[in-house]
Amino acid sequence: MNRNKSNKFIEIRKGRHGFTLIEIILVLIILTILAAVALSRVILDDDSISQIDIVKSHLRYAQARAMNTNIVWGIKSDGTKYWLFKNGDSTDKVLLPGAENVDVSISMDEFTLSFDNRGIPYTDEGATIPLTSNLHIKVGDQTDAIIVYCKTGYIP
Repeated sequence: MNRNKSNKFIEIRKGRHGFTLIEIILVLIILTILAAVALSRVILDDDSISQIDIVKSHLRYAQARAMNTNIVWGIKSDGTKYWLFKNGDSTDKVLLPGAENVDVSISMDEFTLSFDNRGIPYTDEGATIPLTSNLHIKVGDQTDAIIVYCKTGYIP
């Protein structure tokens, strides 16, 4: 009797070739997801990612300087370059960490962002007009590349 069961199993096993439709569909779904991730990395090139990260770190630096002193620090952009300023005066430019010049060339939105000694963001040089909604900054062709949260100044 055991011999018949094992022969039956061998016969069923011999007749099974290939993959089921569900297995093929699952493999195609996984390949599609992997291709989408790879394509998104290619579209958003490394250079623009590093530029965005540098601008974020400079914004955080301005905020940290303001929180460690009793003077207003900020970043101002005219659309083709940006710079760090202090004392609530955008003409009082300071060299940013890692920068060779006080003006850093980059294509981005125009904005003025200053921070007080608590790290709260403002939309003017003298830190008198608070940021009332989140600031979305376009860097190059990347919309919403940088977001500065109102009230806290958090930059993810």
